[in-house]
Amino acid sequence: EVDVWAAGCIFAELLLLRPLFPGDSATSTLFQIYTTVPVPSEAEWPQGHKLARDRSIRWPTNSVNCLEDVMPKDLSTAGLTLITSMLTFAPSQRFTCSTCLASPFFAKHLPEVAIKKPTKREPLSREALDQQRANVKAIMTRVQGGSPEPQDPGVTSAASPQQARSGLYLNGAM
Repeated sequence: EVDVWAAGCIFAELLLLRPLFPGDSATSTLFQIYTTVPVPSEAEWPQGHKLARDRSIRWPTNSVNCLEDVMPKDLSTAGLTLITSMLTFAPSQRFTCSTCLASPFFAKHLPEVAIKKPTKREPLSREALDQQRANVKAIMTRVQGGSPEPQDPGVTSAASPQQARSGLYLNGAM
């Protein structure tokens, strides 16, 4: 299972080019999160509120929680919606990986990885996994200024047979 919250943090940090929640301790990091991400009501996330009470954590009540204020101003509405949906406290309301990949953001900016319709949490077939690896490799090559054509991971002679089979050997780096 993929930690979509963590992926949302990383995605936001790639866009910001800095930490999203720059705390110097666990307490200050939690404060950064609570003052940036909208805190759900008890009706929306009763388990989270119970957990907070059990640990003597008090949610901020007067803070302006808006991810839009910290994200780059040129981020599209689709990008902001995606990040906001990934950084939702209640896990049942948070986007899944397939929902993220089906978002308008990926359809527009990275059509190679976008999927047409979100699926239930089912493991990918070997063929689908191989296709996703090829798509990621093509994106990496394009980002690094090389050819946009996907390469077969087994072509590189510097890769070990295990690396070539796994598709993890990208341009000489693990």
